[in-house]
Amino acid sequence: MKVAEGEIIVFTDANAIFDPDAIRELVRPFHDKIIGSVVGQLLYQNPKGNLIANLEKLYWSYDNLLKNWEGQLHTLLGANGSIFAIRRELWEPLDDMVHEDFIIPARIIRQGFANIYRPSARVREEAASTPEQEYSRRSRIVWKGWVAVERTLGWFLHPPRWIMIFEIISRKAVKRLIWFFGGTLFISNIFLLTHTWYIYSFIAQMLFLAAAAVGRLQRYRNKKNKLCYYAYSIMALIGANLVGFLDYLRRRKPEGVWEVQRP
Repeated sequence: MKVAEGEIIVFTDANAIFDPDAIRELVRPFHDKIIGSVVGQLLYQNPKGNLIANLEKLYWSYDNLLKNWEGQLHTLLGANGSIFAIRRELWEPLDDMVHEDFIIPARIIRQGFANIYRPSARVREEAASTPEQEYSRRSRIVWKGWVAVERTLGWFLHPPRWIMIFEIISRKAVKRLIWFFGGTLFISNIFLLTHTWYIYSFIAQMLFLAAAAVGRLQRYRNKKNKLCYYAYSIMALIGANLVGFLDYLRRRKPEGVWEVQRP
């Protein structure tokens, strides 16, 4: 960034493969002076038919839908780190304690500019292939995410910008507390077993946990039971959210290095 001279700066990741017209589509909206940053669409590929990749693709389809709605309000919170662009003049230095694809757009919105979604600017990545890989990646993402929530929430409290406060809490905080809501659901269900309906819901939860245990046992097998492996993958992600939150509370930076998943 110290040597970049272009008017528009494009950010990406090492494992991202751009569509031929992605850059052209990404920079097109900048003719409008109110646009400070533009976010492209991340599409996950699953050439090996991997079960974990299917889950990740499902999640990102949902996430892209939310990005589209937020972009229509010009208050898209965060970006896809593999494809987004900003006006060079709006750049501010940052440290490695936060997600740049979260903090940079939030800073731009704070300055009074818009952050929008451009789904026609597409980039493709290969999804993580194992729950263990996703666990390691997700725990680091969650840790940085909580640091970013702490910083950005204060920016929009004084004076209050309610749409941004709502987006930060609902999109960046609540989803990282899935371990809390899941744990509360399970524990509260134990105290409600005197009611017939809650016996059924408790059995359903126990079956899910049992399936996750089976999924973990068969993780190294070539042939896996899909339902059990999905259950194990979901529990691994819930665990990663908990570990990332605890690291945030302890102000301990997670160890490990990002391993590129390359098509």
